[in-house]
Amino acid sequence: MSTKRILITGCTGLLGETLIRKSPRNISWIGVDVRQSPICNELSKFINVDITDCDSLDEKLVEEDFDGIVHLAGFIHIDQNTPSNVDQLFDVNTKGTLNVIKLMEKRNKALFVYASSMTVYGLPVENPVEESHPLNPNSFYGLTKLMGEQIVKLYSTQKSLSTAILRFPGLFGENKEKGAIYHFCDNAASGKPIKINTQGLGYWSCLHYEDAADAIMTVCMDPPFPGLPAVYNVTDGEEWDLLRVAGIVANEAQDEVDVEVDTPPDFKRCRLSGENLKSRYPSLQFNTSDRIIRMARFFQNKK
Repeated sequence: MSTKRILITGCTGLLGETLIRKSPRNISWIGVDVRQSPICNELSKFINVDITDCDSLDEKLVEEDFDGIVHLAGFIHIDQNTPSNVDQLFDVNTKGTLNVIKLMEKRNKALFVYASSMTVYGLPVENPVEESHPLNPNSFYGLTKLMGEQIVKLYSTQKSLSTAILRFPGLFGENKEKGAIYHFCDNAASGKPIKINTQGLGYWSCLHYEDAADAIMTVCMDPPFPGLPAVYNVTDGEEWDLLRVAGIVANEAQDEVDVEVDTPPDFKRCRLSGENLKSRYPSLQFNTSDRIIRMARFFQNKK
C-alpha cells in the first residue's frame, strides 16, 4: 500500500493528536502549528508557523510536497464578544483557512478536509438537523466557520478539488480538561453533585474525539469526487442533552451522586442527522453512550 503524505494544521490540538495516534502506518504527517507538543515526535516533519501569516506559511512550506491537507487549526473562546477575541476568530478561522487552501492551488493537489462545526446552523428550526438545514449562525465562532466553509466550497468548485466539510458537534474526551462532560465526570468521581446550568445555551450535542478522528481518517482514505464539496454532519444521529449525559455519568459513580439543575433545561434541543455520512461511509460506527461511560469510569479510576 502506497504512503500518503498529508499536511495537518492544528496538529498539537486534541483532535490532531488523536488523529495522528490512530492513523495507519501508510499515512505520513507534516504537522503545522504555532506550538510544539510530544505528538510532534510522531510526525514525519513539524513546521512551526502561524497560518494567519500567508508569507511565512508559503516560505516554510515552499519545498514540501504532500497529497492533501487536513485543516483542523481554529480558534474558539468562551467570550466571543471581546474585540480582541473577535479579531482572532476572523484571523484564524477565516483568513487562516484561505491561506491554507491556497497551498492546494499552488501544488495542484486534490484532497482537502475541513473541520467545521454544527454552530454554522445557528438555532435549529427543525429536527433532525440535516446538512441542507438553513445556515444562520448566532455566534461569531459559527459565522467564521461558515465563512471558512464558503471559502472551501468556492475553491473546491473552481479548482476541482476533492473536498470534505465535516460539521462536528462539541467534542469530548478523557484528556480534554474542560467542557460539560469533563466537569460532570470530575464532580461525580469526587462525590460532588453534578450541576447543570443551561443559561445562555442555545443547543448542544457531543461526540468523542476518537470518533471524530475516525471520521477524518475514513474520508482521507476514501475521498469524495472532485468538484462540489461533500458536506457531512459527524454524529451518531442521537439526540443528546445535558440531563441525559449527567444521568449516565451519575450511574457510573461509586457513591450516589445528585444531579442539580440550576436553571430549567429549556434550551433548544438539537439532533444532528448522520444519515449522509452513514450512507457514504457505512463502516463508521459511533456509540457516544459507551464513550461517556468509558470516560466516567476513567475518572472514577483516577480518584
